[in-house]
Amino acid sequence: MSEKKSGVVGLVLAGGKSRRLGQDKTQLRLWQPSCLTLLQRTVDLLSPFVDRLWVSGRQEEGLEFLPDSVVGCGPIGGVIAGLQAAQNRACCVLACDLPLLSKDIVQRLFLARKHRGKAVVSAFQNPNGRFETTVAIYEQAALPFLQAAVLQNQFSLFQAIPADLWHAMPYTQVEQDCFLNVNMPEDLEKVQALLI
Repeated sequence: MSEKKSGVVGLVLAGGKSRRLGQDKTQLRLWQPSCLTLLQRTVDLLSPFVDRLWVSGRQEEGLEFLPDSVVGCGPIGGVIAGLQAAQNRACCVLACDLPLLSKDIVQRLFLARKHRGKAVVSAFQNPNGRFETTVAIYEQAALPFLQAAVLQNQFSLFQAIPADLWHAMPYTQVEQDCFLNVNMPEDLEKVQALLI
């Protein structure tokens, strides 16, 4: 299923400093034989589902860059910029440090969004109840909540949105590897072992 002309734009979050990992995670090449960087793989994963796509947090040749609206506050600054640039459209956000994220998971997110009701964010929720705020679709109605949170120096995407305005898509223990972030050297080792 392709979601082109979906009324949704895409934003790949690529602004982390990779300090804990000790190398630029966006430039990791984990897949043979294609040897795509982690950033390019995330862009390629999201592109078929959205009308337009930006990369937040860093400029990369050949990719459309969108600077954060509010600098230095983490992913919330990128999401705000994405929603502002999207104008009247929703914004699908994917973090670029999820090397096991699959097309099926992204497709499931878009399908689940159709059943969101009054929710302003559609996101996956792990078995412990934690939301994956950087694998989510933010509706335009989320923007005022995010902006208000930043004005109060509150930078958590989850805490910025009232609990009753989240549309949760639970995922199973089996699916949790798709949401494994590469933040530490041991995370990278685990991903490399799973890709063998």
